[in-house]
Amino acid sequence: MKRYIEIDFFRGLLLVIMMINHIGCPDIRQFTYQTFGFISAAEGFIFISGLIAGIVYCKRIKNGQDFFKVKSFLKRILHIFIYYIAMYWIVLVLMFLFPTLTTNWNQYVPLFNLYKFHALVFGPLLLYQPIYLHVLPMFMFFTLITPYVLHLFYKGKASVVIVLSFLIWFFAQFGLSQLLIPRLCGSDKLMLGHFNIFAWQSLYVTGLLAGAYYTRYRDNEKIVNRKIFVSCLVVLLFFFLYKHGILQFKIYFIAYLVHNANLGIFRLINFLTFVYVLFYVNRNSMKLFKNNFFSFLGQHSLQVYSFHILIWFFLQIIKYQIKEYGVLGEYLFTLAAVLILLVPAYFHQYYQRQKGKRVYVESSGS
Repeated sequence: MKRYIEIDFFRGLLLVIMMINHIGCPDIRQFTYQTFGFISAAEGFIFISGLIAGIVYCKRIKNGQDFFKVKSFLKRILHIFIYYIAMYWIVLVLMFLFPTLTTNWNQYVPLFNLYKFHALVFGPLLLYQPIYLHVLPMFMFFTLITPYVLHLFYKGKASVVIVLSFLIWFFAQFGLSQLLIPRLCGSDKLMLGHFNIFAWQSLYVTGLLAGAYYTRYRDNEKIVNRKIFVSCLVVLLFFFLYKHGILQFKIYFIAYLVHNANLGIFRLINFLTFVYVLFYVNRNSMKLFKNNFFSFLGQHSLQVYSFHILIWFFLQIIKYQIKEYGVLGEYLFTLAAVLILLVPAYFHQYYQRQKGKRVYVESSGS
């Protein structure tokens, strides 16, 4: 399978940023959390997943392969589910075996402590998605819709997909999830994650269509437009200056417009302009976004992301001991947490080699 080294670079970079943001010391986090305005690593991670799916499956179509095989997508969904349920059970079992040691975890997964039977049932049914684990069920849903979106794209109905995705995002701003997902079990027993999946699907679908368009028109110079680049740069600069308090004036309903869980309109625009700026820069400076460390992590993103969740839970046990060593201790632990992400990546690479999988590297800018 071919790899796109720049895409792997960004995916690996985002994994490192997420690790730092989730467990890192405040002195480092101030440089990695929402640096370029009202956008975080999560937006990039979702978008890139759609982008790479669009590229991979559209290449199969160009090569005359039949990509619309539901079985292959269900296999991918099962693959993600295995990682999700493995992390879920590890946390649950550790809380059961070491209740005193894992006391700090109760505030993040109260169901595990208060209603163990419900935890056993709701986890596999995806009705209870603990902190950071909720991203994996999102990917399962996005994988499920992928073939249908690309099918419409190749039927010349991309505009239908865009309009439909936008409408779902729009109604998600006004409580679509609360309307379609009733609270069957009470708020203390049901947790479907922080992100509103009906809003965040817009990022994945956008990435999916971007990957499809790129695969079909990658040699078309019109997709690299200097005027669009300058316009996006101006918008990005505005959000950057406003986010960091350099521009100081009141924008009404700003909290709603940049809402993280519902992917507010300012946050969405901020991210899309940032993506185009990076795309433009990458096309004109193809060697800029290449790094073996980040690219290696990006090649094993599912394994690395899942492992980072365990690291985060482990930190909740020792975080007070780390603070006793001051800022230096926090710096060293953050560095160690980033480097330990190599462990699942190397294990997965070894597993792939044992299975005889070959990986080809390709530049997305070529």
